[in-house]
Formats: sequence, structure tokens, C-alpha cells
Amino acid sequence: RFDKSYRKTHIMHSTRLIFITILFLGSTKARGPVKIPSVAVDPSLQCDREGEYFPDTTNCQAFYECIDNIKQHNICPDPLLWNVHIPGCTLDSDCSQLYHTTPVYCDNGSLTIDVDDCHRFFICQNNQWVGPLPCPNDLYWSEKSKGCVKLEDSDCPK
Repeated sequence: RFDKSYRKTHIMHSTRLIFITILFLGSTKARGPVKIPSVAVDPSLQCDREGEYFPDTTNCQAFYECIDNIKQHNICPDPLLWNVHIPGCTLDSDCSQLYHTTPVYCDNGSLTIDVDDCHRFFICQNNQWVGPLPCPNDLYWSEKSKGCVKLEDSDCPK
């Protein structure tokens, strides 16, 4: 039998250990994926190994985790981003998992960004994308303005 004072002491020590663990984990730059409720499950995706991670190619903050042979969609908590090189949620990520393509179809005269370089853009001629074309004089592309602008006016994601 344990008396109440032992139980109280045990709880206090356990609480301190948990607090110290949280401080330690919070002080590291890289963090493992945070176990949060899945926001979506895509049953068409297959997993080979339990606990395997895959990037979400459309969202720099999201990833998939293999649980019960299904890729479950998770999101790193703000302000963390998924880092494919660790893998884990970190403050810094090059977002190399994002998959960008120039739209296949276009209307003549329309313009769009080069997702690999904020200094470049594409123009649609004869229903085909032409480019990339450079912005002049250290200007940056702006999707909102559909033109080259100063850095502070650019909405380029990089």
C-alpha cells in the first residue's frame, strides 16, 4: 500500500518530468510529426510500412502518415512546416515536396507565374504557354497585378 504523501510526491515528480520533457522538445529546432486528429483520409493511397511518412504535394504544412495501411492526412501546427528531409515538422523547410505545374490550357494573352522563380512568368500565345520570360530590372512577378512589380508589391509565394 502507498500512503497519500508518497502518491503526492510521485505525482509532483511525474509532473516535473513531463514539464522538463516538454521544455526539451520545445527547444529543439526539428520536431517530429504532431499526433493530431486526421483531417482527411484518402483510401486510394496505399502504405507499405506502418509509421511511414509522405509529403502532401499541395501544402507545405501537411503530410501523410501510414496508420493501419492507410495514408492519413495531418497538418503541422502553426508556425511549423513539413520538412521532407528530416522527416518532421520544423520552423524551416524548403517546401521541396510541393508539386507545381504550369496550367495545361490557357487563353491567348493570359499571364501566369513561373512557380520556380519569382522573377519570371509565362504568357499564353496560340493557346500554349510561352516562357518563362524574365521580369526586367530586379522586378518580381505579381499574380494579383498580372505584371512585374517591386518586391514589396509582389505576392510571389517564395
